Amino acid sequence: MEANMAINQLVFTLLLVTAIISVVIYLRFPPRFLNKIRYPSHIKPISHIYEVLPDGHHDTNRQTIHPYHNVTIELSHYACCAVKNLQGIHFLSKDAPSMPLSNCDAFECRCHYKHYQDRRREKLERRVDFGMTHDLFGAFGEKNQRGNKPDRRHKGD
Repeated sequence: MEANMAINQLVFTLLLVTAIISVVIYLRFPPRFLNKIRYPSHIKPISHIYEVLPDGHHDTNRQTIHPYHNVTIELSHYACCAVKNLQGIHFLSKDAPSMPLSNCDAFECRCHYKHYQDRRREKLERRVDFGMTHDLFGAFGEKNQRGNKPDRRHKGD
């Protein structure tokens, strides 16, 4: 009788520990299908913009925001007038308007963001890109330190 009671107590303890471990795992790693919420066609979801940059030394699922990551709005075939006014404008990710726009009058908005890593223009060096100046730069150990100073030439971007 006591052996039977000890076995019942052991089984109960194992079931309790298994249940606790299962709850912890479920809370730590929820099912992936819960992340894909379906919205009815009359409800427009609010979008969030970020760029996922893979990091070779850490978990690749981490979200890292690039300091100059920006977006433009790519128009759909039936874009509304509100979004047409924003065509070609680069927004830093944190400053971009949520899609769909609040005054969007399209039946179903299909406009989306096009992501860019850096909105700054390339080739901003003023040094001559040919001749002796270009060929000899760095030959005597000079280092380009222009990247350490803020660039004030393109404040309109």
